[in-house]
Parts: sequence; C-alpha cells; structure tokens
Amino acid sequence: MILQDLTPFWKRNIAIGAVVILVCGGLVAVLMRTNREADTPLTSSKVSPIRNRMEQQLLITMQPKDTVCDVQVSGKGESFAAVLQNNGKASVIINGKIEGPYTGSQGIDPGFSPRNPCPIEIHPRLSNDGSMYGYVADDSVYVNGKTLPGKPVPHQYVSFDAHNKPVYVVQDGKKFALSVGGNRGKSYDGISGVTVDPKRESIAYVAAIHTPQGPSSYKNEQVLVWNGKEYRSFKFVDPATMSFMEDGKLLLRADGNIWRVCASGDSCTPYDAMPIINTDGSVATTMPKDRGMVILKDGKEIHTHNGPAYGLTFAPDGRLAWFGIDNGEMCLYIDNVQIRCDVSSYKILFSPDGKSYSYVDGNKSVVHNDKTSGPFDAVYAHTLQFADDGSGIQFVAKKGSELLWVPMKVE
Repeated sequence: MILQDLTPFWKRNIAIGAVVILVCGGLVAVLMRTNREADTPLTSSKVSPIRNRMEQQLLITMQPKDTVCDVQVSGKGESFAAVLQNNGKASVIINGKIEGPYTGSQGIDPGFSPRNPCPIEIHPRLSNDGSMYGYVADDSVYVNGKTLPGKPVPHQYVSFDAHNKPVYVVQDGKKFALSVGGNRGKSYDGISGVTVDPKRESIAYVAAIHTPQGPSSYKNEQVLVWNGKEYRSFKFVDPATMSFMEDGKLLLRADGNIWRVCASGDSCTPYDAMPIINTDGSVATTMPKDRGMVILKDGKEIHTHNGPAYGLTFAPDGRLAWFGIDNGEMCLYIDNVQIRCDVSSYKILFSPDGKSYSYVDGNKSVVHNDKTSGPFDAVYAHTLQFADDGSGIQFVAKKGSELLWVPMKVE
C-alpha cells in the first residue's frame, strides 16, 4: 500500500499525567486521565521495567478490560515496550512508565472488526541497544518522551538508524518525505517499505513517482531509494517483503513475484522463491511440488514434504533447519535429520555457537533443546532471544492477567 492513500482520522484531545507510587519496594505507575472536567483514572494496571534479565519478573498486571498489544523487547532485553488498550483508548508502556492515553487511528481499513482486541494503530519500537524508543500516535511522533516536528503518516513504525537517529515518514500536503534525525529527504508522491539496517547505516524504501502523461493520466513508477540515492524503478514492489539480511544485502519481491537480493541499488540477483543465504554463500529455498513442498540447498533437492514447510534457517555452523509437514504432522528438521514431531512452530532460533536451538510451540510454550517452558496463555515469539552468555533463553509471555519476562536456563 502506498502511503499517499493514508490520512489521519483522529486528533489528540486529552492530556495525561502519571502518578508513581511505591509498592513492595518497587516503583509502579498508575495511569491517570486528566481533562477540563475532572481527574479520573483510565486504568489501574501496574507496570514495571525489566530489572534483572536473568530472573522472572512481572512486567504488567492488567485489569479485566485491558488488552496488551504490540509487545517489544530490545536486542538484549535491556528495554521493554507494549501498548495497553481499554475502552477505545491506548496507553504506551515503556520500561515501567506509561505514556498516553491516545485515541489513535482505528485501523487502516475503516471496516475493521469491532472484535479486534487491538483496534488502535500504535506501534512502539525500540532501538537495538534499548536506549531509544519511538511511536506515532494521534498525529504526532514521540521519541524518548518528546514530540518531534512534522506531520507523520499514521500507522507507521519509528525506526532507528546506526546512530540511533529516529527514522519516519512525514507528510506535507500530498507529498511525503523520509525524516532521519529531523532532516527531511526528497519529497515523493508516496513512500512505502521503509527498512533500516542499524548495523551498517543503511536505509532503503520505495518511492512512488507520478509523471503526468496527459490531461487525465499519469505514469506510476516505484523507485528503489537506498541511502538517499534513487536506483531502478519497478512496476510493483511488495513493501512487506523488504528487509536487510545479515550480510547487509537488501531482500525484496518485485515485478512478477520475483525475489531479489541486492548488493547495491543497481546490482540485484533474482530468485524464483524467497532465498535464505548463509554467510558462506549457500542458498536455501522452498518450492511447491504437487501439493507439497521441496527443500532446496544450492539448487539441489534435499527433502520433499507432502505438505507445506516453514522457517528455513541456517545455524551459525552452517546446518539448515526447518519445520515440515507430512500427513498432517509437523516435525522439526536440522541438517536434514528429523529431530522431533508433534510441534507447531514457524521459526527456529539458534544460539551464537549453533549448539542450542529454541522455538515457540503452538504460541503457548517455549522449547529449548529438549526442555519445555509453559504452557502460557500466549508467548510473544518475536521477543525470544538467547541470554548473553548462551546459558539459556529469554522471552515475554502472558499468563492470566500478568505479562511476564521469563528467563529459561538450561544446564
């Protein structure tokens, strides 16, 4: 979707305050709503930061009508963010502090389901080192508690570059520009697919350029912009597919559903299916065959399933892992060896030395080698990470009314 199609619907019309009280030796925040009529509590949910990454901690105690959304953890678990939604308003939780409430934009699609537990589009994001946070809410950009200049496009994420400068799209009339640390780039008719590599100072996105071709027609181009320079144009780019790979190359899917891995803006290698590329240059992909899926490594078939396959991943030692389904049963494979079955997962995570693995099973439990933690009401799979010393894993899970930071040690 091109960003010129989006317009903000809501205005911020309430102010907030946070009352901090001491409970059982720890600080918790109680969110208050203030307006011209009276000060009335919005929610009495209690929140806390991650104080010790090696111990289980209570992050949020929710009230019956509260819904937690968009849970985020920084690269090594230094910082935690989430959104609490209640009665048409949303509050942003950052390291045990509460910001808001906001009314937000209620979904990109005006016909969103009223049963959606998280209808308000606010997406807090953390810098890789956890020192910065940012989000867009009620027509403003907030970074580390401050309002930044410019009218932001709603529903977007605020990213952070290699120098922790905030990256977001601003709107000026019918034109759009990328702001990096407050400096605006060139204006376009639309911007989509903004992706940031915080390790290598790389930022890429797709810019829409409308060139008039007559009194009532125009040519629509989608141009790849990489670090401020315009490269080749496409008829179509799927912005959801754009991401930087571990080696700094850019992955995207464009014209004719062709996947491309780009070493630079004008040097892209095409692939028929989404490639997974190892540090040694090995390439793994999946291809449909009959009603099943084939696993290929460097162009050679290494395994065939009569059902789908998910989560192709190279371990640091070069072994290839995935989840494959045969006769309705999902199994984990590592190095083309069936490890265990009766699982329900789509992504595996390896320790830095490649000796240990972990995954979320059925969104309820976490498996670490041959150990299982859970069940929980929900496990937020994207928060799963290995401890600094590799001794175990850490993740955020929900159980009852509590949101928990859960470390799992394996001797």
